[in-house]
Amino acid sequence: MMDMRERIKLITRQGTKIALLMMSFWTFQNGYDGLVMGCGIYSKPHRNQDEPYEIIEDTITAITSFIHTHIISTFREINMTREEYLLLKAVALFE
Repeated sequence: MMDMRERIKLITRQGTKIALLMMSFWTFQNGYDGLVMGCGIYSKPHRNQDEPYEIIEDTITAITSFIHTHIISTFREINMTREEYLLLKAVALFE
C-alpha cells in the first residue's frame, strides 16, 4: 500500500498526462474541433486575434493542435471505446 508521500508523488508526476488524456477523450467523444475541458469549458478551434490573454490562447492552441494530431487521430483510427480509454488511463497513471 502506498503512503501519503508516494501518493502525492504519483499524482504530481502523472497528473498532467492524465488531464490531457481526459481532455483528449472528451474531445474525441464529442467530435469537437477545439478542445473540450472539464466543467463544460471548451476552446475554440479558430480564435479571434483581438481576444485578451493571447499567450494563454496561443498555448491552448498549440496543445489542441498536438492533441488532434497525435492523440485524437489515433483514437479515431482504432475507434477507441470508453472501456479501452479507462484501461489506458489506469495504465498511464501507474506507468
